[in-house]
Amino acid sequence: MQKVEFQYVSKCPIVTEMERNLKSAISGLKFNIEYSERILVNNEKIQNTRGCPTLLVNGRDLIGAVECKVNKAFCRTYNNGIPTVEELKQFIELNY
Repeated sequence: MQKVEFQYVSKCPIVTEMERNLKSAISGLKFNIEYSERILVNNEKIQNTRGCPTLLVNGRDLIGAVECKVNKAFCRTYNNGIPTVEELKQFIELNY
């Protein structure tokens, strides 16, 4: 079973579109997914994050970012813009 974790801060401007793309990608897959969300909150200690939003599949980051120890959530960007449904689907399939 694939473990897919979506980490984000609710006020991040790209979360809504990335979450929509992620859920569309998951719905088109032919295998079981264990999907979870981790909401990063700035007023609690956050450790081992890669920024917002982050997609982990079986612990692997979408763009290979490593964890960093910080006490605040921070925004991250993707070089080609928000990952598309097809890009997310391919990443999940490659890590199956």
